[in-house]
Amino acid sequence: MKVLNLVFNRLGNNISILIDYPEHQIQIWDQVQFSIENKDVEIASVCADTDYMKIRIDIFSGEDGQQLEILFEKEKVVVPDLCVLQPEDEGFSGTVDKPQIFFKAGMDPELKDLIRGDWIFIPQQDFFKKIIKIFMS
Repeated sequence: MKVLNLVFNRLGNNISILIDYPEHQIQIWDQVQFSIENKDVEIASVCADTDYMKIRIDIFSGEDGQQLEILFEKEKVVVPDLCVLQPEDEGFSGTVDKPQIFFKAGMDPELKDLIRGDWIFIPQQDFFKKIIKIFMS
């Protein structure tokens, strides 16, 4: 895994990351700040090194807040305690240990096409929005 291009534009409210894996190049793009299900979400920080990238996302609902860290490692993407994703054409896919996540995604018309048997697929476009919508209650 190698980060070829990283644009974090807080004023323009967009983020774009071009990641090179041995068999795939994935272009992630999304907004820096957005709202989902009455929660305000912000990509708070991006830390990139030669073969590692860590993104911290802050999620606020009223006065309550939580954080989610996404780790882009050499051959996988780790969302701690939720899933491990492998690079694919135009996104990432992986297994999920919690069946309620599949149930929740299956009930949402926007997300049900992301389920592929016992795997879930996260597309490169709106990557962070999909992660938050699927995995956060």
